[in-house]
Amino acid sequence: MKNTMRRTLALAGISILAATVFAAPAANAATTAPAPTTIQVTPSPAPTNVPSLDSVSGKLTPKEKAAVAAGDPLTITVDAQSGEIEKVAPISSVQIFAVGVKTNCAGVTGCYYGTGVPYVDYGFTAVGSGTATGNWPGRSSYGSQTRYVSACSTATCYVKASPKQLVVFNGPVTGTSFTIY
Repeated sequence: MKNTMRRTLALAGISILAATVFAAPAANAATTAPAPTTIQVTPSPAPTNVPSLDSVSGKLTPKEKAAVAAGDPLTITVDAQSGEIEKVAPISSVQIFAVGVKTNCAGVTGCYYGTGVPYVDYGFTAVGSGTATGNWPGRSSYGSQTRYVSACSTATCYVKASPKQLVVFNGPVTGTSFTIY
């Protein structure tokens, strides 16, 4: 009788322990895991309202404007609301190659960078040319290592950047499209 009682208690204890170990992670995961984010990206024609370099480069010197037009590796700072280019600066080779280490932009054609947690970087890949549309809040910049790209936000569309140029906004924007040429 004592043996049967011990076995029953031991089995009950194991059952309770197993239920606690295996059920707790599922219960905790349901209450602590963030809801999955779904962003629908659909192909669409390139925006027709991408500004020409002449229309947004009024603040640049002739030398800076020529560097942008030539596709030199640059950081291009733009006004987030108007799209006007505020300044340009050469990019060091360290910064150029650092782009490839972005988690969501590794191995992609172009990237629409986030401002940081919780706004991740979004990478885009295209065999040909195309435009992806969506709603991407918290964007800080965009660029590509190998292709011409442009981006639009809820405020305006921005300059078409050459490969190895990074367009940086002077404040966060909500992205609405990303075009690879």
